[in-house]
Amino acid sequence: MKIKLLTLTLLFLLKITQLFAEIYEVNNEKIKILLESSVPMIDIRTEGEWHETGVIKSSHLLTFFDEDGNYDFKKWMFEVGEIAEENGPVIII
Repeated sequence: MKIKLLTLTLLFLLKITQLFAEIYEVNNEKIKILLESSVPMIDIRTEGEWHETGVIKSSHLLTFFDEDGNYDFKKWMFEVGEIAEENGPVIII
């Protein structure tokens, strides 16, 4: 299965305790380097989008929206904190 990686992927440096993010646009080569450096990638798209386009093998599937388009930010941030290191980088796609 081929997976297309968007060139306008954002890298968020989430400061979990402060809920502050520095946002960087990175290209595919930079994403590859970050993944090789063990920076976690979280795919926040919906389950339908995952099935439609596929997922990147090493990514964590953590959708932001439920099937009705609603979200629970506090719950989602807690789950992000279980994946990413506090004050560490994380790739959000």
